[in-house]
Amino acid sequence: MNTAAALPNSSSLWHIADEMLRLMITALGGPGSLAALERISRKTRRSVLDWLEPLETLVRKLLLVEAAKLPRPAERRDTPRTLTLALIKSWQQHKKPRRAITEPNRPSTWRVTFQLAIPRDPALRKQHAPEITARVRAIGRPILVRDILHDQAIAARKTMLAQRRIARASNALKRLAQRFEAVRRVIADPAPHAARLARALFRQRKAAAPAAQRLALIPAPRRDRGFADVALKAATLQAIAATLAFRDSS
Repeated sequence: MNTAAALPNSSSLWHIADEMLRLMITALGGPGSLAALERISRKTRRSVLDWLEPLETLVRKLLLVEAAKLPRPAERRDTPRTLTLALIKSWQQHKKPRRAITEPNRPSTWRVTFQLAIPRDPALRKQHAPEITARVRAIGRPILVRDILHDQAIAARKTMLAQRRIARASNALKRLAQRFEAVRRVIADPAPHAARLARALFRQRKAAAPAAQRLALIPAPRRDRGFADVALKAATLQAIAATLAFRDSS
């Protein structure tokens, strides 16, 4: 009880997050400085993540606390399937392409989104795990058409995954800069992001409270900064208490 009383409240935790952000900018430069680099070394990447990961964890827990303060949205009827398909098609046609970082010195022009990273239910992950089926085939080159097509699909997938790994490695610097800018925007104005989190949780209905609890219990990164330990502990306790707001009242 004494320990909980000594922890900072939610309003002061946002000030601590802002302080963490300012210290990060002082140590590494802003998102624009990071994006302007031609390449990033392992040491630099580790240094960025030393600041970024605990800051993102703290912000996600604080957004959960803020989302719990928002009113529960009114229950909406399920959209008819035909209308749903029409809306999806319209959204795909009008979806703007994701812009790359073309102006490193102007992070405000970047198209970034803070990842809420709501952990999935481990039970569902096991339930929907792909089934492994054994396929017995004679030794040698495939003869049946289905076996040839199957092997071609596996080879194409391996090629695609290899190309994707190369692209991810080349875009690692850009992704770090975008995450940096995204968390900066959340700290500057958390309200719309808290509303987005509330909508994402309430859409899960009966699963909203368990999802919120998994988000509240996200462990602190191993590379957490010393001065943020108390803030992360306080944010975790407040986020756990906030999960009560997402219990199904029906």
